[in-house]
Amino acid sequence: MPRATPLDLSPRARVVFAVVFVAVQAILIATATLRPEHAFGFRMFSESTTVRIHLSRRTLDGTEVSVDGGGWWSRDRRGAVRHIAYRDYVDVPELSYFDSRVHASYGAAAELARLQSALDYVVAQLGDDDRDTVGLIADVELRRGSGTPGRARLLSRLRSLDAAH
Repeated sequence: MPRATPLDLSPRARVVFAVVFVAVQAILIATATLRPEHAFGFRMFSESTTVRIHLSRRTLDGTEVSVDGGGWWSRDRRGAVRHIAYRDYVDVPELSYFDSRVHASYGAAAELARLQSALDYVVAQLGDDDRDTVGLIADVELRRGSGTPGRARLLSRLRSLDAAH
């Protein structure tokens, strides 16, 4: 006789499991519009939004410096000059191609949410490789279809650098 496993459910437990499973799926579908990427929601046609992102960084002295080509030069903890490339941290084309128009795969709201997370991630990962940058700034131009462009400015979390600069 085969041994019972935890996945062997009684007929009543199977019905309860099925009802709970379908209810959870229905809740996920019904709340899809509350999530920026509309996960678990059905969209027959994707949103035709494009974005153009310009990256800048805020330095220790408060200056905002434009980042051209997605990279910048900075000093590490020992004072050596290093090239920091944003794409070394984020290798997603729609989040790391700057000053060129790219398609916002999941729509404007999702793109902004993903970009905000990416900026925060990069700043958190800089560590001792960059002792000048305290934050990143993304100036975003969003265009839905052929409409007039909208603009957004995203600021990463600021990081603190100790006094042993």
